[in-house]
Amino acid sequence: MRSRVVNLVGALLSAAILAACSGGSSGLSSSTPISVAPQIAAPQSAAMALQRLGPSFARQRRASANYTSLYSFKGGKDGANAEPVLIDATGSLFGTTFAGGGPTCVGHDDDNAGCGTIFAVGTTGKNYKVLHRFPSNGKQGAYPIFGVIDANGILYGTTIYGGGSGCSEFGGCGTVFEALATGKGYKALYSFKGGSDGAESIDLTYAGGTLYGVTRLGGGGSCSTSDEPGCGTVFQVSPKSGSESVLHSFTAGSDGDYPVNLIDVNGELYGTTTAGGDTACTGPSGVGCGIVFRISTSGKGYDVLYQFTGGTDGNGPNNVIDVKGTLFGTTVIGGGSGCNGAGCGTLFELDPKSGKENILYTFQGGTDGAYANNLVTDENGTLYGTTAAGGGSGCGGGGCGTVFSISTAGKNYQVLYSFQGGNDGATPYNGLTDVNGTLYGTTWAGGGSGCGSSGCGTVFKLTL
Repeated sequence: MRSRVVNLVGALLSAAILAACSGGSSGLSSSTPISVAPQIAAPQSAAMALQRLGPSFARQRRASANYTSLYSFKGGKDGANAEPVLIDATGSLFGTTFAGGGPTCVGHDDDNAGCGTIFAVGTTGKNYKVLHRFPSNGKQGAYPIFGVIDANGILYGTTIYGGGSGCSEFGGCGTVFEALATGKGYKALYSFKGGSDGAESIDLTYAGGTLYGVTRLGGGGSCSTSDEPGCGTVFQVSPKSGSESVLHSFTAGSDGDYPVNLIDVNGELYGTTTAGGDTACTGPSGVGCGIVFRISTSGKGYDVLYQFTGGTDGNGPNNVIDVKGTLFGTTVIGGGSGCNGAGCGTLFELDPKSGKENILYTFQGGTDGAYANNLVTDENGTLYGTTAAGGGSGCGGGGCGTVFSISTAGKNYQVLYSFQGGNDGATPYNGLTDVNGTLYGTTWAGGGSGCGSSGCGTVFKLTL
């Protein structure tokens, strides 16, 4: 049976923090049932974990940016612990909360947790509305960790649990769902069985009328732990029929293990795994430090573009994005000797044709941040992102996270905002959304006194 440990931190970011900072007993919130890779020790408190970042504080240029907290989650019916990147559609921002929404949830120890929500909020912070609350029985899915995407006016997303009777006590192995922006018409398109079809989907993209995504488990591959059902899959689901098919099943070898990201670039799919690849390397999720891969939408031509070595090139990649034919991404750890010796992460570029990787920035774990998340770019080619830690001395001494910018040439790294851990929020676990030059995002914690006094998270904006 999988151990109940801290949430995935975007995509196993918590696993990386644990690998860097060693184990303990409790997570950021008592309302987090997600299990990470079983090789990782049970987590300690966020304050204790972040305190291990180390004394190094890099001096970085700071840009002028105005921070505004748009909404603070209460942890009740409105939801708790917003983790995904927000999307901009119909003039509002849409996202999901990992927990909250109801009094109970299947397989959960916390009576006030809930199974999560889909929400909308205006770009000014007004008109917050819960579009859907996942029911306590988990039959419609439970714990949405990815968020939603917009395709032709319909919202699509995934839940990591719920949807059936498989995957132990969590009421199913996850779902792919659709919902209308009006809050009506929720439907579970597909429920994973936990076998060759996959389990625990954590990313989704839309291309040519079909949904594509990854599951971090399932698929039938032979993994390093006997109690996990496979090493993950790349899959497709028809929005019309709800039928699912697997394009690739990972084997935990050179092809990767624990996929966390998938994007469409001109009809080809690119993604990352946090483990697998170079089996001589130990990554945040197990054997191997992760890869960047490519596969066609037909499932043919699977290629490993790059295998991380765990050194200066980084360890445990998060997402990749495409900017004019070049892939840009971050690694959770690696890159140097900071953050208790594991490295504080990197920001890299990758040529998909040659497979050549180049490091644009290595995080130091001080005021510049540590443990970077997903990236976004604007029309001028500037990259923006967040770090889950660093930025100051709050949150137990290791910092509460940052928002940063850097050019695609690797120049002009700037900390745009450092979270203080109070009403402004703490520990942003995912990336940002650029809406007409204004950045929007979420934090997992902070914003109030709920969720075990750490706060239930916020929605924020940053005007540049």
